[in-house]
Amino acid sequence: MGVVDDFRRTVLAKDVPAILATLSPDITFHSPVLPKPYRSRAAVAPLLTALAEVFEDFAYTAEFDGHNTESVRPDAGSPRYALQFTATVDGKSITGMDVLATGDDGLISEVTVLVRPLTAAHSLARLVGRRMAEA
Repeated sequence: MGVVDDFRRTVLAKDVPAILATLSPDITFHSPVLPKPYRSRAAVAPLLTALAEVFEDFAYTAEFDGHNTESVRPDAGSPRYALQFTATVDGKSITGMDVLATGDDGLISEVTVLVRPLTAAHSLARLVGRRMAEA
């Protein structure tokens, strides 16, 4: 899975410059707490920095390889992968998933982050929002 493995490794290391290197320059990043996606590495950088600061005890717990998307949805486009994670945010346990799409350039072209439960998502939104406002 190449770039997906690199993404996982660099996220666990909280190495934001290395995470950015796995992303396409025109990345689309869908946050679980913001209505509009971030587009471009430059736009995503402060968000990744905030997430690295907010998530505690972050660990990936499962991986799903999405090469077989054609049988599910013929218009799915590029391969998709999912990395399930657990973390703590403001003392609350959170479970989530990073859904990744790869582009023709071999880099990650899209990230969609999903989290639960709602109380932890609210804490995530508050803390990330505060850090983004300060950035």
